Amino acid sequence: MYGSGAAGSVFASYLRKGGADIILIDRYEAHMKKVAEEGMLFTIH
Repeated sequence: MYGSGAAGSVFASYLRKGGADIILIDRYEAHMKKVAEEGMLFTIH
């Protein structure tokens, strides 16, 4: 998925929760490194 900033990450999280295999692509290298190292936790309040 190209464009994995805040909104893209939320969308990707919903897709992943539904069972899709996701590859994230974004220009913001620091964000992508953090996701690769720590994963992404999506919490709905």
